[in-house]
Amino acid sequence: MKRKKGITLSGSTEQFDPELTAEGITVEVLSKGFTLIELLVVIAIMAVLMAVVLPNYLGARERAQDAKLKGEMNQLKSALRMYYNDYQRYPAPIIGPQGQWTFLGCGTDGAHVCGISESDVCTNFWFASGGADGCSSIYMKKVPAGGSGGLKYYQTNSDNFAVCIDGLKNASDPDALTSRTQCAGYEFGSLAYCVCSD
Repeated sequence: MKRKKGITLSGSTEQFDPELTAEGITVEVLSKGFTLIELLVVIAIMAVLMAVVLPNYLGARERAQDAKLKGEMNQLKSALRMYYNDYQRYPAPIIGPQGQWTFLGCGTDGAHVCGISESDVCTNFWFASGGADGCSSIYMKKVPAGGSGGLKYYQTNSDNFAVCIDGLKNASDPDALTSRTQCAGYEFGSLAYCVCSD
């Protein structure tokens, strides 16, 4: 047998070369690649990480959509306050049941249905009134993009209002519960977010 640098055999002082052949037997050392167990462990770790990360990512997306909707509803509250400053009353609800999607607060005199095209209503904006074209005071350009239930406007007299939009994605949103408590006395769904006169 040839002597070369390599692996020392236990109990021997001779060096062993893995590529030497002795009596027609070839000995090779395989050390490249991963074992099946190592691959399975890596796949299991990746699956656990995905199970933790994916729901958090989806929850963040829902919270962002809800934050946008709540911001639009707060803009509507400010628009209704500006209307109150101009007319000393909040817009009247449409004749019929409470909780309609729009109200009477647009047009040249601020007494037409908002969001419906009429000859004297400003058709470029959802909530605007005054002037010859009904557009001298623009309160809000577009209706808040709501959820499944849409926008609902409530009023008991000309000095108060409540506007709710049903369709928050996050059922456990603490702001939604607080808003429904502040605007109590009206009928709205469990996923509604409401703004009302102070």
